Amino acid sequence: WGYLRAPENGRARFAAFGAALALGVMLFVPVDYRVSAPARIEGAIQRVLVAPVDGFLQQSHVRPGDTVTAGQPLFELAEQDLQLERRKWESELAQHENAFLGALVRSERTQYAVNRAKAPQASAQLDLIEEQISRSRVTAPFDGIIIKGDLTQSLGAPVQRGDVLLTIAPVQQFRLIVEVDERDIAEIQVG
Repeated sequence: WGYLRAPENGRARFAAFGAALALGVMLFVPVDYRVSAPARIEGAIQRVLVAPVDGFLQQSHVRPGDTVTAGQPLFELAEQDLQLERRKWESELAQHENAFLGALVRSERTQYAVNRAKAPQASAQLDLIEEQISRSRVTAPFDGIIIKGDLTQSLGAPVQRGDVLLTIAPVQQFRLIVEVDERDIAEIQVG
């Protein structure tokens, strides 16, 4: 105290006074403490649209950021291979039907039974191919916005069943994801 009262130590007095003032401000003036964290907005529901069958991407009708309505076509897979397989099973079904009818006319019971049993198998395969052809055109399941998947860069590319091609989310339903560090999570309060 005596050192600070000496007339030649004005700078020291000024520094001590500034330090005391700064300490007082830090102790008695409230300061907001803000926790910062990276955040992102996601759709409340995100539906992933996958390739329903193995094939090639023929056409894409949407890009990320486009809004779509329920039932709107999103992309199409090439049907040429499926059409060829359908023709194959149609001809095989017709062949089995003709064979069992011919065996019926000739009264060959064993051939009739064998070909009569093979016809439903070919018919089931034909139904499966028809279902795959109907799935080659994928439509929007609900009104929403495309948030992921630019297929315009992949036209003609092979896709396998289950490959993720697009992600769609509702337009009006979102959720906020905030990734707060563990050391700051205790500071987070409602509001």
